[in-house]
Amino acid sequence: MANHRLVVIKPRNGLYGFTFDQDTALRITQVTSVLPSGAAAQAGLEPGHIIQSIGDTSLDGLTVHQVQSLIDDATSRLGEVVLQVSSREELSCLPRAVTSDTTTAVEDSQPYFDSHPRSSDHGKF
Repeated sequence: MANHRLVVIKPRNGLYGFTFDQDTALRITQVTSVLPSGAAAQAGLEPGHIIQSIGDTSLDGLTVHQVQSLIDDATSRLGEVVLQVSSREELSCLPRAVTSDTTTAVEDSQPYFDSHPRSSDHGKF
């Protein structure tokens, strides 16, 4: 069983400083990049981390828009977001290559969507 840990991120200047992909086939939400000087990096979030939950809410089966809403809600209520994450290596049953359905950059509480060349939603917030 994978070890999970909590990462508490307090945005700086409205920015969390990380992006994630959601793979609906594998039912995972994975951190794809972390801004080296950003709030997420300072909190210990790393590319490859699998986000299991936000606060007490599991991400299993949620859409990108629902994940964004959870982050927005946590930020407006608490001024921070609490992620339960596990490392990619801890989920050895998953293949190394992930075909992403959606990529989202976490920057502020206002969503921005643009088309992605692989017919994916690419969002920033």
